[in-house]
Amino acid sequence: MSVAHLPSLRNNIARGALVAHFRPVFDRSSGCLVKRIARILLWVTGIALVVLWLGWVAIRGYLNSTYGQRIASQQLSQMVGTTVEVSSLGVGTSSTSISLRIPDPTPESQSDLIKIGSLEADVSLLNLLTSQVAPTKVTANDIEILLRLDADGKRLSTFPKFAQGGGAFTIPTIQLHNARIRVQQTGHPEFDFGGINGSLKRDGDAYVLTGDADELKWGKWKITGKLNANATEGQFQLDSNDAPLSDVLLRSIPYVPTEVWDHLSASGQTAATITLTFRPGHDLGYRVDLHPKKAMLSFPSAEVSVSDFVGQILVEDGRVTVKDAIMQLAEGVVSINGSCDFKLPNRVITTNVKSNRVNIRQLPDSWGLPKEMEGKLTGSANLQLHIGLDGKMDPRGNGRGELEDAKFAGLNAKIELKLSGRGGRFRFDANK
Repeated sequence: MSVAHLPSLRNNIARGALVAHFRPVFDRSSGCLVKRIARILLWVTGIALVVLWLGWVAIRGYLNSTYGQRIASQQLSQMVGTTVEVSSLGVGTSSTSISLRIPDPTPESQSDLIKIGSLEADVSLLNLLTSQVAPTKVTANDIEILLRLDADGKRLSTFPKFAQGGGAFTIPTIQLHNARIRVQQTGHPEFDFGGINGSLKRDGDAYVLTGDADELKWGKWKITGKLNANATEGQFQLDSNDAPLSDVLLRSIPYVPTEVWDHLSASGQTAATITLTFRPGHDLGYRVDLHPKKAMLSFPSAEVSVSDFVGQILVEDGRVTVKDAIMQLAEGVVSINGSCDFKLPNRVITTNVKSNRVNIRQLPDSWGLPKEMEGKLTGSANLQLHIGLDGKMDPRGNGRGELEDAKFAGLNAKIELKLSGRGGRFRFDANK
């Protein structure tokens, strides 16, 4: 190394020593700076989280407040085209719950068409804020539905209709808990059927309803049904193996003319199937299929009661049909097939009757059998009972039979009986 390079080397050595001397100071300063930046970032992040949390709480508080309920009421009212009153609204991170009622808009009614104790849907706060409200699962608790009808079965209540133009609407899976249906029809006792639990689920291009009901007055029932994809038509069916028969319950069944039960009253138990069908442009179709189990029946028009009734009583769209009915009457057995269309202005009850060893002394006096006559009647009759608009009855038809073990005034006799309608009643004539 030459002498000329010595100054440069000395300078380099000096700078190195200076850096080495001050390096701890530099290191401490840069560490403090990093720590301070980290603290600032943590503070900023914390403040941001607090702000976001406060915003979340504020939004939830806003939606859950009375004002939020009022906004929800307005939106729902616009959606269904009638007044909706929201009594509670709870919005969470993954679900929303609501309680509401829809008053009957009919001026003379003070009732609610629909009441829902709580409706829970898998709709989050984010869904609500972004207007992406498309629930896939809904749970409805404590539902009450009211239907008001006039005497002819025409609907008096104006039911909600979803506003048009909202795009396709897919019904979510719905779980029902403790649902109740009430029907108020002019001239009928109120029909009240509760304790309904079930589910409505998508099945291909339709929706299927399955469930059950355990009702204090009506007993236990199975419920099935099917709706088309647009929920514009469908069918529902209720089945019971052991439903009660009573005048009060039978008269409350909607759509069935009360005149049916003026000519037939019943008590006991029955297997029953009730089917309701609806489709656009048609009245609600109904079918009540009863299979009594040794029930007690009374026929006021004939002034007679029977026991141990088995067979079929079918009520369908205003027509009543009795098929293959067998019953005990006056120590004997009677079988009946008959029908009546109560939708016609003039009613005609048509029956085919067969009797086997019926004790005539236990038949009503109004049937016109001589008091001196005794015996067991075996025979058949084809009868008609015409009922005018004024309620006046005109019995027609005829029948024939023989008395077994016949006596007249205490003496053995051979007696044939003929049955015909006259004087507003069915009466017997005897050939001795």
